[in-house]
Amino acid sequence: MGWRLPTGSPEAIPGGPEAVVLLLDVSGSMGSSDYPPNRLEAMKEAAVKFIDAKRQMSPEDMVGVITFGSYAEICSPLVVVREGYHELVSATRAIEMNGSTEIVDGLKEAGRALSPGWLPGSTANRRIIVLSDGGFYGNGNPVKVTASLKNEGIIVECVGIGEREALDEDTLRKMASVYDGKVLYRWIGDKENLERHFIEMSSGLAIRKKE
Repeated sequence: MGWRLPTGSPEAIPGGPEAVVLLLDVSGSMGSSDYPPNRLEAMKEAAVKFIDAKRQMSPEDMVGVITFGSYAEICSPLVVVREGYHELVSATRAIEMNGSTEIVDGLKEAGRALSPGWLPGSTANRRIIVLSDGGFYGNGNPVKVTASLKNEGIIVECVGIGEREALDEDTLRKMASVYDGKVLYRWIGDKENLERHFIEMSSGLAIRKKE
């Protein structure tokens, strides 16, 4: 996949079977305790809730888990939830913090995981759910990379957590896809709503009339 800036930005299309990559921030700030016991554990629990909900409602969907910190790491490749549920949950619970916020590397890994070469003949919708709590460092431009992903038909949905003053919400909004005129980005201020939002996202695009 070429990481080019496309000329178009098609809107996200909900519905139908899907392949989803959970792209999760494991930078050092995820150790903050404002989402008890800390942001990292709250994120992991929300991701497990997502996988649990998929198992109940859409067990034939595919889910993968990738983290980004000082580098991107594939914690679990895309697997059918019915068959790979225990692998997905174990991989998610084993996630640890890892340095800075190299989101571009993570986005590229997620794009490769969802590329036609890895999903031959698949008609599933493809979606990346990004969760982050901070600014983005390292090489590359995450907005350009996500523009390329969206141009390839991949939906990008973004979730921000932590202190809003330290969070690059402008970048997350620009990274996110658009559906029905709404940007698929939301900031979540506490653990309970984070879990609730991930459960909602498991059944499709989490669209709200008001924020």
